[in-house]
Amino acid sequence: MIHNRIVLIEDEALTQILFTQLLRENGFSEIEQFESVSSFLEALDLGKPPDLILLDIMLGAQNALVQLPKIRLLLPEAKIIVVTGYTEEAFLFQALKAGADSFYIKGEAIHRLLEAIQQSLSGHAYLSPQSANQLITRFRHIENTPIGALDMHSRVAIRFGLKKREIEVLNGLLAAKRYKEIADDMHVSINTVRHYVVSLYQKTGIRKREDLLQVIQE
Repeated sequence: MIHNRIVLIEDEALTQILFTQLLRENGFSEIEQFESVSSFLEALDLGKPPDLILLDIMLGAQNALVQLPKIRLLLPEAKIIVVTGYTEEAFLFQALKAGADSFYIKGEAIHRLLEAIQQSLSGHAYLSPQSANQLITRFRHIENTPIGALDMHSRVAIRFGLKKREIEVLNGLLAAKRYKEIADDMHVSINTVRHYVVSLYQKTGIRKREDLLQVIQE
């Protein structure tokens, strides 16, 4: 038996079962399951810290990456593997910036999750092949482009991992436009604009429109 303590923070029952089965079949016996970061933190015993945490990004409507820095602060020695079904590179960059050690995309071969766990526990970072390609492509672009030569849109997009549509919503918010006006400009529904606003606020780490200008000028 392997005596590393593993914590799985995941709210999908089938994923909990699949991951737990994988761990047990490969000798891991000390496994704790939680459906939210808050329930994990409430039960956390700093005298018996986990060796590795498997953290799903989206737990219900909550982006767990917001709480990842707190987990990292409380458990500086723990290895953290972010697990997600989202493939956008923005999630990869946000996860690494927040303190993740490794990154696994749901839907990839399950043996890759085992690789991620083994490499992380050995002190090495792990990125799925898809994530590694995204990371290399982004850094090559940044390396070959002087930051001073980039316009404001590009600098903001690179810093926060924003998509084109999120940049359009950002411009509308900075122009003090209502959601309906932004929706009309973009030829989308108001609900779509609301979706982009939530994503924009999560990525930039703000909670109100008034802080946008300050954030992008930093």
